[in-house]
Amino acid sequence: MQKIEVDGCVEKRAVNCERSRIAARVREELVPGLRALPAEERLLLKMCFRDGFTIADIAPILGRSQKELCSIRDRCLRKLRKALEPLGLSSEQVLGLVSSPLSELWEAWND
Repeated sequence: MQKIEVDGCVEKRAVNCERSRIAARVREELVPGLRALPAEERLLLKMCFRDGFTIADIAPILGRSQKELCSIRDRCLRKLRKALEPLGLSSEQVLGLVSSPLSELWEAWND
């Protein structure tokens, strides 16, 4: 059992510890799911969620219509959500992790 010091920040450390535990579980399921996607789909998700591009920005780069890319993105997200369902995590929990403890996720899926 982990020893927690009493200094007024116990709740914050407990939340951070739980967040790290959830991030590890998500990473275990999400990285294989991302690796299983075709390269162009991984690139699309990376550009949308890591690099901050809009579908309108990505369409000319990938030579696809915005409508087609939205459809591909949504299909990929459904696949990934199904991979995470067994963990019993809400979409809010997963989205809350994407920008912090899972930042290395984008590099991990290409290892």
